[in-house]
Amino acid sequence: MKQDTIDPVQATLLPENAGRRHVADIVEFLNQKELSEAVQFITTLPNEWAVEVLDQPDFDLACEVIETLPQDKAVALLEGMSSDRAADILRWIDDPVRGELQHRLSPETRAAISHLLTYPENTAGGLMTTEYVSVPADWTVEQTLVHLREVEASRET
Repeated sequence: MKQDTIDPVQATLLPENAGRRHVADIVEFLNQKELSEAVQFITTLPNEWAVEVLDQPDFDLACEVIETLPQDKAVALLEGMSSDRAADILRWIDDPVRGELQHRLSPETRAAISHLLTYPENTAGGLMTTEYVSVPADWTVEQTLVHLREVEASRET
């Protein structure tokens, strides 16, 4: 994907400029691309940005991108994603690829995703998130925000 083959608006969405764009803009851009172009784009993003893009429910090609990526890259991205979104993506990948990807996930991630996959797709269990933060009802907004920042900083991605 060369900058001189796309229009100036699309050029702002090139991987080297992605950090300056909102993730929704990137998803919208990729949803208009062929799978090969989306895969190429995702592989050039830093992992944290690729995870953010793949974590978006509106990204139509997420499953196909994960299937197409080299397994090491796919596993690294699945590890960084929210468990519920990773489970949604893996649900649509056929075996043996799904099994190979799950086998290569960390035990913690594999357990969370496997648990979510036991629920039928469109049930509350299949749609829920396993990642949440609970705080006492009497905390102030400031206390809650400080706690959220601490939790986020210590969270493994």
